[in-house]
Amino acid sequence: MHNFKMLKYLRSQKTRKRIFILLAVVIIPAFLFWGVMLSQDDEKNKDFLLGRVDGKTITVSEYLKSYRAVQHQVQLFYGEKAGELNRALNLKGQAWDRILLLNYAKKQRLKTGDPEVVDWISKQFSLKGKFDGTLYKRYVEAALRSNPREFEEELRDSLTVSKISEKIRSGISLTEEELKKSYDEAHKKRALVYGFLSWESQKDSVKVSEEELQKIYSIVKDNLTDPAQGDKKLNYEESRAELTKIMTRDSAVKEAVKKLGEIKKELNGQNFEEILAKNHVQVQKADPFKSGDVLPLVGAASAKIFEDKIASLKEGETSEPFGVSGGAVIVKVVKDYPAEDGKFNEEKEEFRKKLLDEKLGAAMQKLLAELRNQLKLNLETMQKLFPSEEPQ
Repeated sequence: MHNFKMLKYLRSQKTRKRIFILLAVVIIPAFLFWGVMLSQDDEKNKDFLLGRVDGKTITVSEYLKSYRAVQHQVQLFYGEKAGELNRALNLKGQAWDRILLLNYAKKQRLKTGDPEVVDWISKQFSLKGKFDGTLYKRYVEAALRSNPREFEEELRDSLTVSKISEKIRSGISLTEEELKKSYDEAHKKRALVYGFLSWESQKDSVKVSEEELQKIYSIVKDNLTDPAQGDKKLNYEESRAELTKIMTRDSAVKEAVKKLGEIKKELNGQNFEEILAKNHVQVQKADPFKSGDVLPLVGAASAKIFEDKIASLKEGETSEPFGVSGGAVIVKVVKDYPAEDGKFNEEKEEFRKKLLDEKLGAAMQKLLAELRNQLKLNLETMQKLFPSEEPQ
């Protein structure tokens, strides 16, 4: 099989999905490691020591091995788009997460045997129901720029990591009562009235100090780019100007939240819409509103925040003010409409799977947060390895 045909086959949606499902634990944003430092006793080994996990030394070579494995995972799933997505996927953080999870798996005595590795490879690299060794070798060498032995050890580790999520999932239970309650919450419709105060309305009342600007600049200076110019790195003056805009907007949003908080004190049973309008706050209605809706002024970027903030509100209650991408919002639930009973039985199993996935995701996030607390990094050596951008 020619290389381009082989790559086309392995990059098909169905094949990539099968590969990625087995390799990935769960999609969790990889952590950032600003401010985590090693003790002075470790500094003498800084040329070789990159970090410590639960007291165990992690060398530069061990970390780069994990980094390459993560790169190969991304290549398996995204194919030719992998290069342009590397920075957005934070491969540096994912490489550390992989190390942390493998260390945890070892403590849990989770292992992957040779037969499991062979079985996975034989299923993924088969044509017409038969394993194709030539296809397998060409893909590993041409697409991954690796070799079968290295790839198989990476795969063994990836399958071991996947067993963590399998073990956690096996311990998650969900009663019919919990399922029905969650379904009703997710599918009910609501009549809402909300007020919106833009950040622009408050920008003249905030100011970014030179001290604040320099503090943030020192942290993010190597990561400021202009997407409109192909992620060209910003110079000093451009960086300061961009940071000033971002920080001004952030402060103005906080000021808008504060102002809505003051307006809320005026309500005391009075007409919600009238009080907002009197204070020059834009008023909008959403009737009916359901989960997943994108509301005017709130926008898609803040839709999840909006839903989370009103989730616990009962009919007739008003939220605390909160920030969204364009400013600040305050919401009143006017009426709750119950979910349609007839659809529950039809959608029950699909919703059960979705809810179990959400519970698994939350459990994995909690686990990773705990594991990341065990990590100490040599930031100086990390910055030498990655002075500006992700290596390719």
